Amino acid sequence: MLRNKLALAVVSLCSSFHVYAAAMQELSDQQMSGIAGQAGVTIEIDIDSSGVSVGEVEYRDEGAVVLQNIQISDVNNLTQTIDVDSNGNLIIAHGEVSGIQLLVGDSAVDTDGKYSAVALKSVAGETAELVNDISMTVDLGAGSTAVVNMAETAGNAALIADLPVAARSGSVAIRSSSSLEITGFDMGLFGYTAQQAADRVGINLSGQNLGQFSAAAQSDLTQAQDQLATAQTNLGSAQTLLGSTQTTLQNAVVADGFSVSFAADGSVQEIRDSGNAVIDIASSAYSADAAAVDSAAADAILAGNVVTGAQQGVVDAGAVVDAADLAGNLANGAAVKVRGLKLYGAAGVGSKAVIEQTIWARGGDAASGGGVYINIGRFDGVLDVAAVEVGGASLGGVKVRDIDLSGMTQRIYGH
Repeated sequence: MLRNKLALAVVSLCSSFHVYAAAMQELSDQQMSGIAGQAGVTIEIDIDSSGVSVGEVEYRDEGAVVLQNIQISDVNNLTQTIDVDSNGNLIIAHGEVSGIQLLVGDSAVDTDGKYSAVALKSVAGETAELVNDISMTVDLGAGSTAVVNMAETAGNAALIADLPVAARSGSVAIRSSSSLEITGFDMGLFGYTAQQAADRVGINLSGQNLGQFSAAAQSDLTQAQDQLATAQTNLGSAQTLLGSTQTTLQNAVVADGFSVSFAADGSVQEIRDSGNAVIDIASSAYSADAAAVDSAAADAILAGNVVTGAQQGVVDAGAVVDAADLAGNLANGAAVKVRGLKLYGAAGVGSKAVIEQTIWARGGDAASGGGVYINIGRFDGVLDVAAVEVGGASLGGVKVRDIDLSGMTQRIYGH
């Protein structure tokens, strides 16, 4: 089942991509003779490494399906020609292009987890992520697409006879044969939007994106660490002062042959005279020094409490930073990852897979057969997946050969 789904997913992606790129069909000498020497239009396209992008594409039904952050780059000298031959067929051809980069959704620079390749949105605006990221490198082979004028039954007799029987009753039919090699394809499935990730780890973004929240959390942690350092410095000073006042009192008491003991908190516990009797400190000559000790001890206790509070502040702020990091990892990751997928021709890596298809439309409602039809006439290629990762570990690779979709016709219509 996994192999079938991967095969169909890649075939669908390839079909969509070649339609976007004006498709590709190898034309026979007879077909080419119909456009030889005619005037036409040539379009040259260059897209550098900075690329072109579309922020969002949203398909709305009741809820919506959203594609985000679509980027195409490294299209070097894509040359397209547009001609109409003597039989009224529209011919769109183009040359070879290698190294085209396609990116959809999350990317390395999207540290906020802002984008999803494919997301599902409710009417209320609640969004769940289906696909986190798609990245692909593809080489397109030279070819063209022919939009066949079905009214020209004489001149296009051979073309029409070669169509699927169901396609021969339409007004036009589109014949295409895509040749391409996917040299690298990675995809992450079942991820989290930034909001979903925040909800899972229990943080409130309060209108911020994850990057802003994380930066604020790190700032709070730094501030808490600074406060702890200050509190520890103050505690050290308080303890030093306490030690100094204790020494002053002890020196005075010992000079008179008396003894002094201190409580665990550093305050004066008692003073005994030379006969080991406890004296009344308040009425003694040591009252001022003893009061200084008790005051310093109280200050040290307070400073210690401040340190304890600051330590907890660092722990709490660190927990928020950890939660923000976890949310970022979730928002920029996926539960299932397809890594190192390649699609190439039957001759092996370096050759191009071929997908032939016919597209036509039939009028009327769905019950009477109305809709757009797509017939896969040929799929000649090898689907090679280096690894499928689930839960952070690889399940192994998958290689699918001899894929035959020639018996499949899709009909697309509304309901």
